[in-house]
Amino acid sequence: MGGFPRGGGWAPTTTLLHMDGIEPAVTSAVTLTGVHKRFGRGKNATHALRGVNAAIAKGSFTAVMGPSGSGKSSLLQCAAGLDRPSSGSVKLGDLELSRMMERRLTTIRRERIGFVFQAYNILTALTVEQNVLMPLRLAGAELDRERVVEVLTLVGMERHVKARAGRLSGGEQQRVAIARSLINNPEVVFADEPTGALDPSAAADVLALLRSLVDERSVTVVMVTHEPGAAAWADRVVILASGEIAHDTTDTDPQRIRERIFEASRRTVPVPVPPSKTHQGSRA
Repeated sequence: MGGFPRGGGWAPTTTLLHMDGIEPAVTSAVTLTGVHKRFGRGKNATHALRGVNAAIAKGSFTAVMGPSGSGKSSLLQCAAGLDRPSSGSVKLGDLELSRMMERRLTTIRRERIGFVFQAYNILTALTVEQNVLMPLRLAGAELDRERVVEVLTLVGMERHVKARAGRLSGGEQQRVAIARSLINNPEVVFADEPTGALDPSAAADVLALLRSLVDERSVTVVMVTHEPGAAAWADRVVILASGEIAHDTTDTDPQRIRERIFEASRRTVPVPVPPSKTHQGSRA
């Protein structure tokens, strides 16, 4: 996929602080402290994350990158409460996720975290409205149709409320997926390769939408991507190598990102992730 040109009027903000034993600021949306993720035991263990320390600021756009097998998706899954670290701490605001009971963690994910995946995960037989309402149905919450119109308006899909999702283009389906992720007014939206299945034009539209949610709505976005052109829309780029943060930079120039990823690839030992720990469309 080619580049995704970014419009003007944009300026970076502080988003992710790579910490070395420093207490994170109270403005952190997500904080990871000494996070390790291992699969297997003993000599056969593989290390997806190796003592990651990071604080993601509220109202920021952070891109997480790295060679295949560097730990990108493991980082996102631990940060979002989709998987538990082997050791270390993960906090959403001041709420500790890593030792939370599964039922409570499921509630937190439904009520306070939004998810966007490469494969959209849209139910094509349902209408746009029904898809956006799905998190509320699963949570047993009141079906707020005014909120549906509000979030669809944010993503430019308000005219398609009653349309069958299966009749939409890939870019439109991803916009609906983003609207669905916003229905509960989440504190953080985690996006795993959100443009990976889109053509460059649709990808640029989705990235512009994510950027506007940060700038205009103070939504916190954490996006895993393998595309330097997509990462250029973020405030900050974090590049992993062998489960560690190799680069943490506000320089989002695509060419320099490519150079840093190439450098990181020389350090990376691929991490095999069990199928049960992966999500459709995600990359390690």
